[in-house]
Amino acid sequence: MALLRCAASFMKMTEDISEKNLEIHTKVFLKDAVFPNISNSISVLHRCETLLPVSEKVNLVRQPINAIANNACKEQLTSDLSKLEYNFPPKPV
Repeated sequence: MALLRCAASFMKMTEDISEKNLEIHTKVFLKDAVFPNISNSISVLHRCETLLPVSEKVNLVRQPINAIANNACKEQLTSDLSKLEYNFPPKPV
């Protein structure tokens, strides 16, 4: 997906050409299907390294980094909240 996103930008397959263009399709797919998963985001980030400087130019490097950070924070919060549930004494009946 990283390669496809960079290729879309390089080939100018943008909103200027068509509303339903390759650039938009790859952005939406990355946002909805790839970035919600930490391991997928890490894979995209690794791929971005081989696509430099184009991947930086299209802001593709920043997106998986942000996704990894956000997902790690969500996992930590979820983990901490579940620990809190077990630390409170049961409510008296």
